[in-house]
Amino acid sequence: MTARSSIAQRLAVALVVGASVMWLSAVLIATQVMREKVNAAFDDTMRQGALRILPLAAHEFAEAIDEDEPEEMAFIEGLSTQGANYNYYVLNPEGRIVVFSGEAPVRLSSERVPSGFFTLEGARAYALFDTQSGFGIVVRERPGIRDTLWRDSAKSMVLPLALLLPFLGGVFYWAVRRALAPMRSLSMAIAARHKSNMAPLGLGAQPQELAPVVQEIDDLLARLRKAMEAERSFAAESAHELRTPIAGAMAQLQVLSAKLDDPDQQDNLTQSLNALSHLARLSENLLQLSRLDAGFAASESPTHLNPILKLVLAEPAFGALAGHITQHDAPLYAPITADAFAIALRNLLQNAERYRTPGSTITLTVLENGIEISNACPVVAPENLATLRQRYVRGHTDVAKGSGLGLAITAGIAEDVGGSLDLLSPRPNHEDGFTARLLFTPDTTSLMHEA
Repeated sequence: MTARSSIAQRLAVALVVGASVMWLSAVLIATQVMREKVNAAFDDTMRQGALRILPLAAHEFAEAIDEDEPEEMAFIEGLSTQGANYNYYVLNPEGRIVVFSGEAPVRLSSERVPSGFFTLEGARAYALFDTQSGFGIVVRERPGIRDTLWRDSAKSMVLPLALLLPFLGGVFYWAVRRALAPMRSLSMAIAARHKSNMAPLGLGAQPQELAPVVQEIDDLLARLRKAMEAERSFAAESAHELRTPIAGAMAQLQVLSAKLDDPDQQDNLTQSLNALSHLARLSENLLQLSRLDAGFAASESPTHLNPILKLVLAEPAFGALAGHITQHDAPLYAPITADAFAIALRNLLQNAERYRTPGSTITLTVLENGIEISNACPVVAPENLATLRQRYVRGHTDVAKGSGLGLAITAGIAEDVGGSLDLLSPRPNHEDGFTARLLFTPDTTSLMHEA
């Protein structure tokens, strides 16, 4: 079964992803704008530098020419500045470089330089010429300086996002969980409602979005509670009211049976008594079923079950089981009411008595966490064994059949108290028979024993 993520996790992830996308989009837009501004600033710097240096260079070289200085003295080689962002090349009227900073470019010595901005050996350059003197100047920036500045600026804006993402995710998750706290409380309150708990949610004031939902759920629970109470009351009252007339009819038939000598009439009376006995068991099971639906089985604290076991076995119907009980020394405790355990035990014993092989015995074993009842009988087919916990499902036998509710009621009691009813056929270490194990959770059965 795959794990399901919570709404808080989904919203937190969505918010973090959304914030990251918006931040990255803002960084891209900002770096693009910054790149345009940086290009404009660098271009303006190159232009301003050329405008200021060219008049000085033209004046100096004009004086040098007027004084008839040797031509080689007009060349000032090796003029450079460490770490400079720009190189300068001064051109004479013939287009030759007369002074430069950095390394002299090869391209300028062989072709005429265009005026304005152009690309010189992979770098941005700007050329300016003096129309009167014919001197010119080329300002060339260091290759890659603009790209380096752009990348460093982009990194400085992206790096905080990477560092803040975990913190941002935590803040979003905390904020979303806090905002969804009422929904979480509502979910837990609804999960706690079941057939034995139909009380109103009782969550008090709720946010505007949840208030109508809570009110509708409370109204639905109230209607369900009334409907279930009416159904349980009808079943319980019907079963209870049937006891007296059924018992009266059986008594009358038994009296009549003692006065009749005709075998045919005796056979008819016996069939009528069997039918009334079945009806009496059915009404009793219906009464137990209504009590089970009302949630009478679970107990808030573990109950000592050994005395209840002895009381049930002392009943006349189960007196023949004396000597067929295997019991551990450890006492048996479980979170089940005494009445529910007695009902479950009677149902299991009656089922074993009804379907056992004639002449065979029933074995009852008290386990450390429950009881086990086994009887000899033909092996129950696996497909039939899987359906015996369902209501109104009966085992196949030639003897009198039960109501089909005993094992279903016992399974329901086990489920309500957090236990289980395991059915096995054949019996362990046997080739035939049927075994029913009523088991409780180990932590609750050993609670009182450890104390």
